[in-house]
Amino acid sequence: MTHPAVMALDEALGPLGSDRGAGVDAILRRVIGEGDTAQNVDVTVRAQVRPRPGNTQDLSGGAPLTVYDVVLSPTQILAAQWPGGHPPALPPLDPPAWLPRMTDVLIFLGNTHNVTAAGPVSAGNEIVRINLVVEG
Repeated sequence: MTHPAVMALDEALGPLGSDRGAGVDAILRRVIGEGDTAQNVDVTVRAQVRPRPGNTQDLSGGAPLTVYDVVLSPTQILAAQWPGGHPPALPPLDPPAWLPRMTDVLIFLGNTHNVTAAGPVSAGNEIVRINLVVEG
């Protein structure tokens, strides 16, 4: 059974592919392998994305770098069994393989953003929310 906090977050973010709720559709991507064997493993998620006030910097060439706070639900990640192919984590020391990492990227509104911090929020023994900080 889904935790009530996850159900409330899913309701607030809205369903995939809709304009309802506080979320936008985004792609969470992990690159598996290196060089010619590298493969993107994607999952479409709903994300609440908010730019951090005062955290936009101009990179060389005038391209802005903006820092965003992002909230994800575990629902779509778990349903897709993303990223697949990993043995289960050994609680309580190893984080689950499906949690976003600092090597992952989040793509939303046509732009790719690097995950710079990821933190799960738990209720009891269940992860009910994922907080990310992304830049790009």
